[in-house]
Amino acid sequence: MTGFFEWETEQFRPTYSFYLTSHKCKRHPETAFQAARLAGSITVSGPGGPTIVRQLRAEGLDVPVRFDGVGYDGKHRLNPRDWVQAQREADATELLLPGVLVLWDGGDDEVLLNIVREQTRIANELDAALLLALDVRWIARKTSELIEVLKAARRPIAIVMMHRGDPLSTAGAVAGLRRLASRVDGLSILRSDHGAIGALAFGASHAAIGLTTSTRHFAPLSTRPWRRRDSSPRLFVRSHLDWFLASGIAGWASTGGDFECTLPCCRGSSLARFLDATEDHEIHNMTALADFASHIVLADRSDRGSEFLRCCSAAASRYGLGSLYGPQEPKAQLTGWVLS
Repeated sequence: MTGFFEWETEQFRPTYSFYLTSHKCKRHPETAFQAARLAGSITVSGPGGPTIVRQLRAEGLDVPVRFDGVGYDGKHRLNPRDWVQAQREADATELLLPGVLVLWDGGDDEVLLNIVREQTRIANELDAALLLALDVRWIARKTSELIEVLKAARRPIAIVMMHRGDPLSTAGAVAGLRRLASRVDGLSILRSDHGAIGALAFGASHAAIGLTTSTRHFAPLSTRPWRRRDSSPRLFVRSHLDWFLASGIAGWASTGGDFECTLPCCRGSSLARFLDATEDHEIHNMTALADFASHIVLADRSDRGSEFLRCCSAAASRYGLGSLYGPQEPKAQLTGWVLS
């Protein structure tokens, strides 16, 4: 059954996965199995994804898998028919086109329309879903036009948000994503951070959540951010619904800040311990993200949106206790959800 029909069933419940690179799955297959156990699904990026997943399936991987061909990055040119067949042979749960980039270029509606029309034609021929890497300004500034174009495709659609940093920090992006998720059937958000869980709360069918800075959004080479000097890992803090450096958390904890994780991954230990490079911060991040995503996904359909916003408001209330004890102000994305 393709994704085109899944969202039409009466028993619809959104799903989520962890977004992993092909390289990660090849070098560290244990991470793929951990991600599969916690989320019940994985999304694998890169042209080599189907080959690697076939190997993982031979080793016992038996969860739904999606593939991002990253055809939008300018480096990978995949033949749509061959790519769809490769996914089918890897038992993909949803077949996706290789992916195209939709630049802003002043927000020309005709450019957007032509790209989506051409992708829809190919998707109809191959019975696949569209994959669009969108400059986030389409979502933030041209929401109504984008909704109209995507609805007209009458195909399941996966989107990747393009931005130099956090796409949902852009003014209007949170409100735009909320509208998009509620109006476009069969919508998936790939290569995203925890903000994709908000899309699930308001009607999206699937969210693929990245675990590293480069897999939580897409940034073209021309807009890549500067590399940070601090090499400590970023941790997803469930109570604050955001990512923070272990070094920052250690500083807050040393002055009395309460940054303990009560989930099974940490059992009440301080997150400051992840300054130690031998500690597995990835299992913490996956566990904390899965805990939040499952909480939203398992809520009654009519309550998901309000429960997600309640969680955001509760997280925002934990800021402002003084910079010595924790983060002083919530970042733009969290504020956007609270005010949306």
